[in-house]
Amino acid sequence: MKRTALFILLISTFAHAQKHAPKVWTVEDIFRNGGPTGTPPGNIEWSPDGKLLTFLAPDDSVGKAGDLLALDTATNKISVLATQDKLTSAAISEKDKDHRARYGMPSYTWAADSKHLILDSGGVISLYDVASQTATRIVDTGNGSGDDPKFSPDARSISYLRDHNLFVAPAEPNSHNERNLSNTQGDTLLNGEVDWVYLEELDVRSNYFWSPDSQRIAYLQADESKVPEYPLPDLSGTHATVDMQRYPQPGDPNPSVRVGVVSAKGGKTKWIDIPQSAGNDYIPRLGWVTAQTLYVEVLTRDQKHLNLYLADASTGKAHLIYDDYDSKYLDTNYDVTFIDATRFIVKSWRSGHTHLYLYSIDAKHPLDGVATLVTPLTKGDFEVEDLLSVDIKSNTVYYTSNEGNPLGNSLSVVQLDGTRKQDLIQPYPPPAVNEVQDKRIKTLERKSFPCCSELVGDMTEEFGEKIICCSGSIKDLPPGITNPTRGGTHYISLSPDYQHFVDMQGDMLWPYNVKLCESSTNRCSSIWESQDLNDLFYRINDPDEFAIKTKDGTTLYVSLTLPTNKIISESVPLILNPYGGPHDQDVKDAWGGPLGLFDQLLAQHGFAVLHVDNRGMGGRGRDFEQAAYNNFGPVQLDDQLTALDQVLSHYPQLDPQRLGFWGWSWGGTFTLYAMEHSDRFKAGVAVAPVTDWRLYDSIYTERYLGLPGPNANDNAKVYDADSTIKFAAQLHGKLLLVHGTGDDNVHLANSLQQQQAFIDAQVPFDLELFPGKTHSISGYTDRVNLFNHILNYFEANLK
Repeated sequence: MKRTALFILLISTFAHAQKHAPKVWTVEDIFRNGGPTGTPPGNIEWSPDGKLLTFLAPDDSVGKAGDLLALDTATNKISVLATQDKLTSAAISEKDKDHRARYGMPSYTWAADSKHLILDSGGVISLYDVASQTATRIVDTGNGSGDDPKFSPDARSISYLRDHNLFVAPAEPNSHNERNLSNTQGDTLLNGEVDWVYLEELDVRSNYFWSPDSQRIAYLQADESKVPEYPLPDLSGTHATVDMQRYPQPGDPNPSVRVGVVSAKGGKTKWIDIPQSAGNDYIPRLGWVTAQTLYVEVLTRDQKHLNLYLADASTGKAHLIYDDYDSKYLDTNYDVTFIDATRFIVKSWRSGHTHLYLYSIDAKHPLDGVATLVTPLTKGDFEVEDLLSVDIKSNTVYYTSNEGNPLGNSLSVVQLDGTRKQDLIQPYPPPAVNEVQDKRIKTLERKSFPCCSELVGDMTEEFGEKIICCSGSIKDLPPGITNPTRGGTHYISLSPDYQHFVDMQGDMLWPYNVKLCESSTNRCSSIWESQDLNDLFYRINDPDEFAIKTKDGTTLYVSLTLPTNKIISESVPLILNPYGGPHDQDVKDAWGGPLGLFDQLLAQHGFAVLHVDNRGMGGRGRDFEQAAYNNFGPVQLDDQLTALDQVLSHYPQLDPQRLGFWGWSWGGTFTLYAMEHSDRFKAGVAVAPVTDWRLYDSIYTERYLGLPGPNANDNAKVYDADSTIKFAAQLHGKLLLVHGTGDDNVHLANSLQQQQAFIDAQVPFDLELFPGKTHSISGYTDRVNLFNHILNYFEANLK
């Protein structure tokens, strides 16, 4: 396409938009079901034969929202596989709804024969026949979440959890022949069930696994009898009820865990003899290598040592084959991928960045030798995110990483010998220091050139607008076919036969779109497209995205959303909205969803919003994250203030006397810490904060802060220094404290103890509680109330 033609296209597009006044953002629009952009398909899965891609319908365009849809890769046709009434239940509790959403618990599961599904409707398990499209109820587990149903590999049996026990039943309609394999009594022995702290902090999604020959099941048994309880009251009825949660806090006994193997027909469990400290150490991963051999990982309580064992499933004998160590702590890279009986891949940040390493073991004596490093599969100044799969036939490893840009990600492949690395989807380069990246280029490119053979070509200045044209020709592709979109953030799902992959991609300016791509050609067709906000006539203020340097030369990435046409000196109040805590990233080339749109609403109301990824956060390597080891608060705040000062010096319209701060969870803690350790912020909102790390869970807190005391080697002073309760008397500015009374993650005790500290110090503050709500404070009316309150709080106190 010639530049002249492109310019005409742009002018006509802009003229069409200017006929309509921009729509006004409202909290109600942002948080209504689906929001203004729509909700992408959910629960995306492949049938094991790779012929069908299944997902939950996001809207009524095919079937009805919530239906299970199937895309036939041979025809690209989408049809309804099962209706939503077979997949959802209105009877489950607020906590179960939150757990299913927060921890990605599936509502359906494929059988290996690709002919049957398990449908899980809030604990009611049904067997679904794909050919006849009929569902037959198997059992009601009584678990609104965490029932974890599975098919055996031969698809003849279904396993599930009920009353803390592991059950197996025939995968047959109207069969009542279920078997209780663990058969224990009481509420403190969990057999194959994932307890809260493993679910939240070790990213465990299942604690039992079928052997490849369908004859046995390996499972984790957790004894929680010594783990302290925390009361979660429900005050909504005439008579209050209490749910007692087992919740280990720093220094408390952890669940005592062990691994057992039991016949699928029932019988005595064979316990695996694994060296560990009961009630202290963790078993974050286990599974089968062969039908006779298990692997079991043990993570020490201080999270500095990770040991991998192979075990004989019949004798219970185990042998250490691999270990990893870090003098401070190991990151949460616990997954191990066994390619076959002699090779496996681990992730480790031993080099300073998270990379993939291939190991081999002696095939003749797997339980006697030590694994040998074959080769690093990846290396460099970047982080591997996910090992997606290994194609044994072609010796190809598929993975995603942030190579090339720590704010986005790419899809890459490498051979098992570490050679022939290739990027299937490439990132844009990151912003340079103090140079604002113009993201209009990405937007124009995506809107105007769906079929360019080269995504970025010559860029020229013409008529005051940056115009893009493609060097090279435009490919003659079938209608609706494009190349994978470069840049942004990608969530990839590979088909089992490696012929296709799903790419859900979005960036800072563009909501997520979902494509089905051919692996061999990289040609893609659209499955679902978000609603274009320009077509809805909403105004999007493009965030300025750039990098700064700290005093020691560390690069920090920053995004700043500014209100339109506000250029008078010191006319704009500025709100900092960091997360700040370990592992996560806040500044990313990714669609921000409702929270990103709330930034737009704040800008519409005349506020600027600043996001800074400080040291101690994720995505930048071991040293960057470990900068906050034993030191929650000072490092993070220093980086935020450093970035703030540089931003104020470059944007004179920002008012340094009208600064706000708000955050959620770790960000809520950060809000309190910042307002107690700096006098620069006039107003802040802290949602669901940890106010004393002694009140949070053992795994997360001890990883970063160690044990709280009373021994000489413990870190009581660190806990005191990082507690916002201890410094309540130093609060500066107006504060709104927010919490859900049903929060089973960061307990309400945190905000109540902070409240008492404010009362004792005679410090005024504001408080809002959400009855029965969990850590996410989900639900339309609650979210609308909360975010209108946040908006109004800054309106009242920063203007």
